[in-house]
Amino acid sequence: MKDGWLYDAIMEVIEPELTEQSIGTLDGTYRSESKDAHAKRMARYDRAFAAFDDVLTSLGAGMIEKTRAQGRGKKAAVHKQEEKERGATLSKLEQDLDSSLS
Repeated sequence: MKDGWLYDAIMEVIEPELTEQSIGTLDGTYRSESKDAHAKRMARYDRAFAAFDDVLTSLGAGMIEKTRAQGRGKKAAVHKQEEKERGATLSKLEQDLDSSLS
């Protein structure tokens, strides 16, 4: 995966002009724009970067919670397997003891 893939995936939805590929073309695209139009575009970009930060924060929090939940599930599975193995070992020991006493 190329560097910047997550940034581009998010920003493509928010403001396609701010993807890695498009940023390099902005000077040519907006060469003759007025100061007012430039200021409005910069404000739009500022809102886009704020939205990007919000999405990334939400995404990160969601990934952390999902990973924590997966970890809790794996921990529970390990404990369940350990109990099962311990029960089988105790059962085997009881059978061996019963056999040796008979």
